[in-house]
Amino acid sequence: MMHIESPLLSRPSLCLRPLAVILPIAALTFLSLLAGRALFIQAYSPDALKPLHTSLPSSICHKSHLAFCEPPSVKGTDAYHLKALELQLLQSAWSKRSKRSTIGKVFVRYGKYLDDYEPAFASHQLHSLLHGYEHFVLDSPIIDGLWVKEAALLQIVLEQLALPEKERLQWPMWADADTLILNALTPLELFLPPESAPELADVHLLYTKDWNGLNNGVFFLRVSSWSIDFLSAILAYRTFKPDAELAFTEQSAMANVLEMPEYKDKAVECPAPWFNGYQSDGEHDKEQQVREGGLLVHFPGVEDKLAAIGQWVDKCKNERGNCEKVFGDMPGYLEEIETFWEKVRSRRRDDDPKVE
Repeated sequence: MMHIESPLLSRPSLCLRPLAVILPIAALTFLSLLAGRALFIQAYSPDALKPLHTSLPSSICHKSHLAFCEPPSVKGTDAYHLKALELQLLQSAWSKRSKRSTIGKVFVRYGKYLDDYEPAFASHQLHSLLHGYEHFVLDSPIIDGLWVKEAALLQIVLEQLALPEKERLQWPMWADADTLILNALTPLELFLPPESAPELADVHLLYTKDWNGLNNGVFFLRVSSWSIDFLSAILAYRTFKPDAELAFTEQSAMANVLEMPEYKDKAVECPAPWFNGYQSDGEHDKEQQVREGGLLVHFPGVEDKLAAIGQWVDKCKNERGNCEKVFGDMPGYLEEIETFWEKVRSRRRDDDPKVE
């Protein structure tokens, strides 16, 4: 029988081991440089920023490519220390992702304060580039006032339900223009009901409250027939209840609709700092305030939003380690989320969807 000496056991191979280690590393480095060059060429080609498709009507601009309805602005890119090459490489990697994300973000991008909110939108672009989220951007009004929020979401949900189930988004997330991503490392999937829990399959809305009650500046809505009914009820509210006092227009209508039994039991109030935290104003409940390592900060009621956004952008530039944290470094946060959803499951098993 022929004896084959193992190279791992043979003494002469010990002298060659450094070379055996260096050669694969050198080869890998060379291939990485070639791949990087290819990505650079593709990222800067004229086709790199072309969208794959645009939905109809054209007032809602859905781009599944990272152009996100428009090339990222220089102002927004500079605000987050993203060099043009870095951004383009992220775009190229995003376009080659293995599968479509189940989450999409929905925005309104028009009005006289559009430029003021540019750094905020740029922060969402970076976050979505990192995690593969698609953007749905409404660039012109399709209905009066703030009611455009529910109208845009209704159109998106209807369009998604018309697709084969495997091709649909599952959770569109609405984000007001004055929301600034602080921790781009945070995946939105973290906050969703665990798919492994059948008791949570009928949760269709995740929302937060503040001292005024419901705040719908940021919320998650499941693509479902329930959501069609829910959004339709909000849009119809002022028609069928013309005398109702709506202090916060469509937000108040949403709050009132949520009190109806057919909708209340399918919605879950989540802790505000998860995805709708505020900056401290020295007066209101600290439970509403964004935490270190939190996803985003929202500026409702802030008079000078441009200045506030700029201050937080500078804060994250100077204290990047306090803004961007991986969840492995925040075990208490993960435990809080898991405990929260376990409580929701327990209450639903007991036929009581209310969560304290």
